[in-house]
Amino acid sequence: MVCLVMSKINTVEELTKKLDNDLAWRKKEISYLREAVKNSAQSEKDAKDNFNPTVYLSRAGFVLLYAHWEGFIKKAAENYLEFVAAQKLRCNELVPPFLSLALKKASAKDRETAKETDFYINMVNFMLEGLSNQAEFPSDSISTKSNLNSKVLTDILRIIDIDHSEYESTLKLIDSGLVEIRNAVAHGERRDQNTDQDKLTDLSEKIFKLIANVQTKILNAAEQKAYKKHENDKI
Repeated sequence: MVCLVMSKINTVEELTKKLDNDLAWRKKEISYLREAVKNSAQSEKDAKDNFNPTVYLSRAGFVLLYAHWEGFIKKAAENYLEFVAAQKLRCNELVPPFLSLALKKASAKDRETAKETDFYINMVNFMLEGLSNQAEFPSDSISTKSNLNSKVLTDILRIIDIDHSEYESTLKLIDSGLVEIRNAVAHGERRDQNTDQDKLTDLSEKIFKLIANVQTKILNAAEQKAYKKHENDKI
């Protein structure tokens, strides 16, 4: 039994369709909200009450944008793991990041119940005898920790063996441009500054560009079988 095979994503085509469909509705929702922000106008009454509907909708937009950022990255990584699991490879056929997940799955029960000595003995037995077994991955392999900042993103990409080096320049955008504002608004702070229409529009375009880039990397990895160890590689 392979832990993560639920929807049976067996082919690259199925994975592509899954990611495309998940991204499409998220883009549409943000697009509708951006349009609502654009069309909102401050009436005379709003000005008198010191209430700006554009700022109000923009604040909501940052929370929703973050939700789609976290939701897509988590779902895309999980779908990729489902795809890799569906290939039914042996542990010794996987590159180290995926092998480490198989090791984590194999050690999960022992880590909770066994004595330290037994734990390490079982790990050695897995490395000696379990590498020829079909790989299984933990169901909780991907976690955003409910706060998908740059560090968590990097960890997730490392787990699924996706190169993240080119994202170094976007880390500040993720942390201070999205996560910090979302946290402030979601926790009830009145953060009117830096939450206007132009800021939301600019940030949503950059975040969805980053999302599309991650999606492309995942699909390329699936197409190129980057999860699979080359025959000449040794563990």
